Amino acid sequence: MLFVKKEYQGKGLSRKLFEHYMENYLKDRTVEITVNASPYSEKIYEKLGFEKISGMQETNGIKYFPMRRKLKI
Repeated sequence: MLFVKKEYQGKGLSRKLFEHYMENYLKDRTVEITVNASPYSEKIYEKLGFEKISGMQETNGIKYFPMRRKLKI
């Protein structure tokens, strides 16, 4: 899960956090990262290179889009 406090949103922090993760934890591997993106965060994950696996889902009242990104690190 990735959250950025409202007053810091729109400043590129999500991208920097994601890039830091990729550089420091996924070295020399081919991986697939999956997320359950809330409707609010769907566009942010698309900007980070994720694609929807299916349409909106709902589990225990929580709505989300299953998304994935394949990486060759």
